[in-house]
Amino acid sequence: MYHSCQRHMMNEKERILQAIEELQRQREEAHIIPCHVRTAEIISRTGIHQPFQAINELVKEGKVEWCRTLNDVAFTIKENNN
Repeated sequence: MYHSCQRHMMNEKERILQAIEELQRQREEAHIIPCHVRTAEIISRTGIHQPFQAINELVKEGKVEWCRTLNDVAFTIKENNN
């Protein structure tokens, strides 16, 4: 059961990371500032209705950065992602 849950979480993290990368890239190409991706957009794009644990892990791993917006929390891919 634990391994199944762990695999599921990796899949969610990968989907969320991919969604942030794609949306951020689209905004950068369209010269939209700021290019961050709001939580609501991640939910809409991935269909993951409770993405918070996976997002928190991505932040802890240093893969994404976060900021507060007026009505949400937003994320960007960390520039020095090793």
